[in-house]
Amino acid sequence: MKLSLIFGLLISLSNCFAQKVDNENKFGQFKYYQNDTIQKRLKDIVRTDSIKSSCDLFYKSYDRNDSLVSELKYFQCQSNTKNGYLTRNIYRKDGKIILYELFNMEGTEIERYKFDYNEKGKITKKEGFGSGEIGITIKYYYTDNGELIDKKAFRFGDEVKDYFKTMK
Repeated sequence: MKLSLIFGLLISLSNCFAQKVDNENKFGQFKYYQNDTIQKRLKDIVRTDSIKSSCDLFYKSYDRNDSLVSELKYFQCQSNTKNGYLTRNIYRKDGKIILYELFNMEGTEIERYKFDYNEKGKITKKEGFGSGEIGITIKYYYTDNGELIDKKAFRFGDEVKDYFKTMK
């Protein structure tokens, strides 16, 4: 009985330690918009290259057609690691960005934007938040010829800014 109690306690403690170590690795697990397009695209990754420069470290991930899927950039020129930041971009097969995220080196998310496109490849919606903003959605409107005619920002469903409107 004592042996099984000790064995159970050791397993429990090792599991707690593993969870603590895993939780401290803040960049090991990214939280994405639960979007099938993004999740499917990440599954296409077959190769990741790393590039180091004086202040930056880049990880670029590619699919089997050698198209860029994901890009991680760590920027840090200061000796204090808390002053750096990380960006992550995820791209569609045609190279258009579908997710942009910015984190500080403590793992706090500063900005996140998700992008949607129409069948012609034109951006139709950008939603997320950035540097002090609360959630925002920017919608883009086009003519049948693909010419941008209007761009509006919405917060909680209410229009907050009309960037411009092309008058014809």
